[in-house]
Amino acid sequence: MNKTKIERKMVECLCGCRKLIISHDKRGRKMRFAKGHKISKGHYCKRGYKWLSIPGTNKKIQEHRQIIQDAIGRPLKKSEVVHHINGIKDDNRLENLMVMNYNEHNHLHRPLLHIDNEIIECKCGCGIRFNKYDNKGRERVYAPFHAPRKQKNKEILCQQK
Repeated sequence: MNKTKIERKMVECLCGCRKLIISHDKRGRKMRFAKGHKISKGHYCKRGYKWLSIPGTNKKIQEHRQIIQDAIGRPLKKSEVVHHINGIKDDNRLENLMVMNYNEHNHLHRPLLHIDNEIIECKCGCGIRFNKYDNKGRERVYAPFHAPRKQKNKEILCQQK
């Protein structure tokens, strides 16, 4: 079995002490804290956000959402998202956080989805009309499942029979 090598590099300890540690141990596990260091309140999820336990309940909340809720004096609506202005997920200073709705947030992070998406006809001549760009921003010339098949694959299939 070939195991992929993980690049080990120096990163700062997440407790805030600024001590440099190796990013992965010898077994390939991600190292977040220097030996003996940890954050007493909360933990980090796989996506990099810090979670806090709500005292007296079994519930948890993301730290950046709690900071914004405390600042605006009300709970966030389900349609509201907290955006990190500088893009660093664990930089939860109030001046780095902004409340916006899902559409605004998607527009910031996925600009290709919001280009002028004109309606075009399929290149095969079937007459089907569709959006020029798919949901990942890739240009299309054929409607789904209308692209011409490659002859090489057909010849290979015929030879196998």
